[in-house]
Amino acid sequence: MVPGALLLSGVLWVAAAFTLCGVSGCGGGGFGRSENPAATGVLVLVSGVVAGLPLLVKPWSDRPLVRTAASLTVTALVAALGWIFASRP
Repeated sequence: MVPGALLLSGVLWVAAAFTLCGVSGCGGGGFGRSENPAATGVLVLVSGVVAGLPLLVKPWSDRPLVRTAASLTVTALVAALGWIFASRP
């Protein structure tokens, strides 16, 4: 469950990078580039939620608060790293 979520999260990272720079990259012509930074933010946030959701749903700990905290931590970390990855020049 977790490897599949991380793989899907990586796909969303790549989609976020494409919305910022387009298919030919930030240094190229920018074909397919979106001028809407909100779309990139949504993709990166969804990426974090997809990565953190298995930690919340799968009962690996008896304490729901621990699972929720771990899920929110992974969500925030993946979203932050995704934003850094997507906004690289």
